[in-house]
Amino acid sequence: MADGSATVSDEDVRADLREIAAEYEFVRNSDAGPEGYYRLIVEENGSLVRATPVSLADVANATADQAPRYEALAPGEQRTVDNILENSTGNEIGYRPQVTDPYVDQLPTAIWKGETLYSLYTYGHVDDFGPGFGGFVVGLGIAALGVALVLAGGGLYAYDRWMP
Repeated sequence: MADGSATVSDEDVRADLREIAAEYEFVRNSDAGPEGYYRLIVEENGSLVRATPVSLADVANATADQAPRYEALAPGEQRTVDNILENSTGNEIGYRPQVTDPYVDQLPTAIWKGETLYSLYTYGHVDDFGPGFGGFVVGLGIAALGVALVLAGGGLYAYDRWMP
């Protein structure tokens, strides 16, 4: 990134670079601090990569411009955003959405609600015990059955091996 551009000949690498450029407008050199942001440009079908330095303000403005509007979300997605915002203020630990909640697959993200731009992200992980407490209990039962079968198999092996 320090030189600003590079050429790539390997087709697999070129395909990866095209996917990265389609997904991300900016890249960051984490060792460079707040001045380490670059606009990523992939040209010539992925064989030429350019990284032009941009300011932190440019990144912030582009993020704000591209952030979705709360009003444009589906009702389920709005409920997830509301739960995150309502339970993640003050001294509370926050709200951990379930992995099946709508919009969780978009986190971390910025989102406009009214005239306020929020940054939504998960702290730790998204809760996922499967299909609720019942699924958790069934999983424990299946795990116990597996342990019992392993012990029974070991016992049969030992019996056959050491008994005449």
